[in-house]
Amino acid sequence: MSREQKAAGLRAGAWGQLVGYNEAEETYTVRHQYHKKGREAYTVRYDAIGHTDPIQWFHVLVYDGSMPVDSMDTHVTALRNAVAVANGTRWDTERGIHKADAQGFAAYELWRAAIESGVADPKHTLNHARELVAWRGYAAAYLRELAEIFPNARSNLEDGASHYDNLIETAAKLQAFCEPLVESKTFSKSTRSVAANLVTNLLGAERKAIQAIEEVLKVLNESD
Repeated sequence: MSREQKAAGLRAGAWGQLVGYNEAEETYTVRHQYHKKGREAYTVRYDAIGHTDPIQWFHVLVYDGSMPVDSMDTHVTALRNAVAVANGTRWDTERGIHKADAQGFAAYELWRAAIESGVADPKHTLNHARELVAWRGYAAAYLRELAEIFPNARSNLEDGASHYDNLIETAAKLQAFCEPLVESKTFSKSTRSVAANLVTNLLGAERKAIQAIEEVLKVLNESD
């Protein structure tokens, strides 16, 4: 997005997809998830992209066409990565590009501790909950798609999706709970307990979903 588009309300941060260009007008045609959910494209001048980012960074990745891939192996790798992220072994949080104090289950525990200690900001908790509603929604949908691809692991995949459904419901409750607390910028003693309990429930649902995925991997490994 250009600075003018950002000022007008367009929030096309992070990655978008360039779907076309006009050499005469020197514009890109873009689809972005934050603009009408990617359903409608918009144009932006070549020299206007990148300046809304604090580090003034712009990078284009070009798709060269399809490459041979084992789709089944890709699905299995995705499931293994989900387990690795949950257990904190997917990335090095100290030396990686995106540094973090914790990942996976440990991140939920850190989140809960921050709420209980009074350090957490309700606005941040609301945003975390909103992200979970979206991303775990994708996870649930993906597991249900895999149930058609790996019918021998259907029951475990459907169990995992149901646990993600429960997580989404709890995250939506946490999001709604935090909305009236945003202006205060802190949790009171009474609201800390409620918010922390909801995060505990989120962690429980996440653990159950990952356990189901681990069972899927066992079934797939046995069927090889």
